[in-house]
Amino acid sequence: MSATEERSQGTDNPADESNGDQDNLQQQSSEVKNEGDCSQKEDAGSVYDLEPSDDTGFRMGEEETVDPAIVQKLSNGFMENFMPSLEKSKSSITEILSSQTVLIDTLEQENAKFSECTAHAQLSDMMMKAKNYHNKLLSVKRDMTNLHDKAAKLKRRALKLQQQKQKEELQRAHQQERELEKEQMLTARVARPDS
Repeated sequence: MSATEERSQGTDNPADESNGDQDNLQQQSSEVKNEGDCSQKEDAGSVYDLEPSDDTGFRMGEEETVDPAIVQKLSNGFMENFMPSLEKSKSSITEILSSQTVLIDTLEQENAKFSECTAHAQLSDMMMKAKNYHNKLLSVKRDMTNLHDKAAKLKRRALKLQQQKQKEELQRAHQQERELEKEQMLTARVARPDS
């Protein structure tokens, strides 16, 4: 007999009624426990009854057929959802690349300007060195001209001295000849009167 049937029959004794209520509560809680145990056993059994699955979570041995229209709709939805941001990213990347190209061109132009400035400075330095060397060359040329003039003067002086020396020697030779002639004439005069 269930608790509801006992209630329907009813008793006039209030103590019996309270005892009956307690019995009913105990009986209901034991039924709930029994039902929970059964459901747990069924769940445990159902877990063990599953077929082994692969890494994707699909049961092995079963082929799932998917409607191509659904795949197409899902793909279109995915594309519609992500394409605007991808297009925006693409345009941003394109803009960055064009800016990068402009920046690289500008840097190359600046490098060329710096190279020209360096070349200009090197050219100026070379011109200054050439000017200094030209001045040194002119100075050496002047020195050589002065030395040549001095050498020519020394040669002329040496020639004059040589000519003068020769003239003096010639005069001395003439003088000696005259003196010899005088001596001979004197000796000839002295020798004549005695004879």
